[in-house]
Amino acid sequence: MSLGVTRGFIVEEYSAAPIQDGVERLGIEADHSSICKFADFDSPGFEAVAEGIQRYTREAPATVKRRWQEEKRGRDEHRRGVIEGLGGEQLVMSRHQFLS
Repeated sequence: MSLGVTRGFIVEEYSAAPIQDGVERLGIEADHSSICKFADFDSPGFEAVAEGIQRYTREAPATVKRRWQEEKRGRDEHRRGVIEGLGGEQLVMSRHQFLS
C-alpha cells in the first residue's frame, strides 16, 4: 500500500553542505528529525557523529587558546593604530615626561 510519500531532497547538497576550508562535510542517510536523534549505536551516522564530537572535545582547549591569542593580537594592533592616529609618539613622550 502506498501512502503517496516520495523520498526527495529539501535542498541541494551544495546548499546543505557548502564546501569551505576547515569545515568537515558528512552525509547521513536520515531525515531532519532523525539526524540528531539516533535510535541506537548502529543507526546510520551515529559512529561518525560520535567520533567527531570526541575529536572536537580533545581539540577544543588548544583551539580556544589559539583563538584568544589571535583576538588579543587583533586588539593590540587596533590600540596601536588608535594611538598612532592620535599622535602616537607625542602621547608616549608626554606620558613619559609626566611620570619623570
